[in-house]
Amino acid sequence: QMRAVFETGFPNMTLEPASPLLIFAPENETSMKSLAPAQWKRGSPNVAGFFQNGWERQFAVIRLDQDIPGAYQVVYHEYVHTLLHANFRWLPQWLDEGLAEFYGGTRFETSRVYVGAPTTRVLHLRGTPLIPLEKLISQNPYVAFRGDDDRIDVFYGESWALVHYFTFAPGMENGKKITQFYSKVQ
Repeated sequence: QMRAVFETGFPNMTLEPASPLLIFAPENETSMKSLAPAQWKRGSPNVAGFFQNGWERQFAVIRLDQDIPGAYQVVYHEYVHTLLHANFRWLPQWLDEGLAEFYGGTRFETSRVYVGAPTTRVLHLRGTPLIPLEKLISQNPYVAFRGDDDRIDVFYGESWALVHYFTFAPGMENGKKITQFYSKVQ
């Protein structure tokens, strides 16, 4: 389904990353624990899915019994990074993470697809001082906010908001302006 979102929205985009993607779909928690016991050792109860990058192969694991809105956000987010990195030499950090958050929140319903839905990270923007725009677009969040997961979540939320604005705001032509921007960045 995520591949179809990009195939439809970006017909010229390369959708085959350099390393093949293998998807595992365990039926339930017991099956997933046997496939990926390390996920439970990290204190991540009720894991719905995860993504593992690799040079020779990439893996996505999604539990079939967790098909609820937002459950696969991390898998979608990392899949989007895979597609972006296969198609662009470089993107600013805010745009790379903003696009991954924007598409990572995609929700699939019976007859509709919601692209750009807010993720839980957007909730971090409420009642929290925002990162000034000039800092957001110019700094690496992992250096600027090392060890401060709350500020990194704000970075992700603000990056999503910028991409959302550049896609849906008046005059942005449903994403044509942001597409022109990252084409010029290349």
